[in-house]
Amino acid sequence: MPKIVDHDERREEVANAVIDVVARSGVAGVTLKSVAEEAGWSTGVINHYFDSKTDLIVTAARHCLRQWASLDRRVATDDAVAALRDLIQAMVPIHERRMAITRAMIAFMGEAIADDALAEPLRAMQIHWRSLIADVLRRGVAGGEFAASLDVDHTADTLAALANGLAVRSAFESVEFEVQRGLVDRWIDQLVMEPATAGPASGG
Repeated sequence: MPKIVDHDERREEVANAVIDVVARSGVAGVTLKSVAEEAGWSTGVINHYFDSKTDLIVTAARHCLRQWASLDRRVATDDAVAALRDLIQAMVPIHERRMAITRAMIAFMGEAIADDALAEPLRAMQIHWRSLIADVLRRGVAGGEFAASLDVDHTADTLAALANGLAVRSAFESVEFEVQRGLVDRWIDQLVMEPATAGPASGG
């Protein structure tokens, strides 16, 4: 029997190969030959699935974004603090694969300045991520996990900026993964309300 090829899976494998090439050599390093060698296939196979270098890059960028498509599931927990930590860590390269994706995303963002096909999904992802942060903060305020006086919009903007900045810094300075996790923990710990201290027992 002829071998059944899962075309979606093959395109995903090629997208991952593009990400690895971009993380190592930048967008300029993406060629049919370099991607074929990274994926372990012939250039003919790549040509069969992708029309051009632009098609390869856009597909890889969208694949990166799908890595964060589970963001909505990260906020399903009733624990607003845990959900917030998960959301912020989702954008920080806290392990090797995330670092490759982060480096590729930085390269894609550079290309997106003059390419609407790349710019639109990247913009939409950032807007959605920031809105989820704000939603979790509001839930935490309502549940008493964060202070009632918390400026939700300002805090969401600040956390998003901090996470994006840490991601860029880590891509260029190789910040240790545990250091990144520690910084995220510190940002969030500063928002968490301390449990109320029990008052003195009333006399009988």
